[in-house]
Amino acid sequence: ILPKGQHQITLTVNDGKGGVSSDTVLITVADRTAPSIVGVTASPSILLQANHQMVPVIVSVSATDNCDPSVACRITSVTSNEPISGTGNGDKSPDWVITGPLTVSLRAERAPKGNGRIYTINIECVDASGNRSTSYVQVTVPK
Repeated sequence: ILPKGQHQITLTVNDGKGGVSSDTVLITVADRTAPSIVGVTASPSILLQANHQMVPVIVSVSATDNCDPSVACRITSVTSNEPISGTGNGDKSPDWVITGPLTVSLRAERAPKGNGRIYTINIECVDASGNRSTSYVQVTVPK
């Protein structure tokens, strides 16, 4: 097994009767496989009190890669099944703020006549070769 990069390999063959021959080949091992995102969790995953306050959420990502032991993951965006404004009395904005690579603050707010708010936090993981994978995790503000 060869690591990523260029490797010069020389093979020498001896026929046992004095005949020897060598050849050299240059092998390039390239990483073209995106990381595998094994799991994504959010803590907390349910915002129980719809009190219009911002709640810090930590996202944990488990990702593996064939060539890179330390895959970099980050939150790329957040969406909601409810509008940012117009959800009812006490409505505030913004509804989310990405505060770090895997941290976000979400507003504990939902429409009073809706079925509950679902925030979708989108994640991207990138290996050292630039291969990318995406996933998401959801946080709810139940009715």
